[in-house]
Amino acid sequence: MEIVKNHKRGSIEKKRRDRINICLNQLKNIVPEAIRKEQFEKLEKAEILQLTISYLTSFGKDNSNGSQIDNREQGFRDCIFDISNYLISKENLNLENEFCSRLLSHLKHSFK
Repeated sequence: MEIVKNHKRGSIEKKRRDRINICLNQLKNIVPEAIRKEQFEKLEKAEILQLTISYLTSFGKDNSNGSQIDNREQGFRDCIFDISNYLISKENLNLENEFCSRLLSHLKHSFK
């Protein structure tokens, strides 16, 4: 009886850990800084969570005139993120590629 309980408990724990790891991998593929860092090193779970928190809190920060970041600027940031995701996942380029660097640099500076 005890062996069955321990096996069931272990199975439930494994499913819980698997769900956590799946979610961490999803976060790693959403957060731009995590995508960039993952190209060069394996990220620890805590680091993925820290990068996610930094990324999410950057959306709520005030800009220099004291108002929330406007939707246009956020949309532009989202677009840059989508472009970098596309270049990495569909075109198999990394962000260190000269073309990627020039394109993303141009986009970042063209909004200012």
